[in-house]
Amino acid sequence: MTRRVVGIDMSMTRTGIGIITLTATGEVIASGDVFRSPLVKTGPLKMNKSKANPKLVPTESLHDRRIRAKAITADACRYAVGAELVVIEGLFAGMSAGHLIDRSGVWWRIVDRCLAKGTPVAVIAPAALKKPITGRGGSAKDPVDKAAMAAAVLKLWPGLENISGDLVDAVALAHLGAVLLRWPVETLQRHQEANWTELPPELLTPDTVSA
Repeated sequence: MTRRVVGIDMSMTRTGIGIITLTATGEVIASGDVFRSPLVKTGPLKMNKSKANPKLVPTESLHDRRIRAKAITADACRYAVGAELVVIEGLFAGMSAGHLIDRSGVWWRIVDRCLAKGTPVAVIAPAALKKPITGRGGSAKDPVDKAAMAAAVLKLWPGLENISGDLVDAVALAHLGAVLLRWPVETLQRHQEANWTELPPELLTPDTVSA
């Protein structure tokens, strides 16, 4: 039986989907996809903030934002159907109010639909993703940029070619899910070191419960 872990790097513009597949023969394969969400602006005109070229530009209406949220949810959950585990980052702090509302809403739409379908969901803190993949802390004193993450992911999965920045974190999320399930995948750090914000009850062990 083929088994899959899906990592969702959710974005309001380009969402990355990472997939780790464990085949019936024991082969483990990494793949992924990126989809762009629709951006339609039919709201009232508003003056932009450009000093060089100030002009009236359309804004997103509530209806536009609703359509975009539904599209992101549908695309992400399409990949999650039949997955053994979905791994998604928690929400970032410091976002603007409008962005926070939309991103939080879409995040909950995706998580709710996965859980409603019986698909377990694991949540990891955004700042905690880099260390288990690169072996570095990712703090202000030891920053880990996209290039370093991409290099680490390609080292773990050399079969991935032309991996885009939108896909790097998604594959990393799926990889940590595969490690969590104890699939035969390489890792630079023990999976216990990942800062899991939330784990499905069936995966909670003394090793995976954060102190």
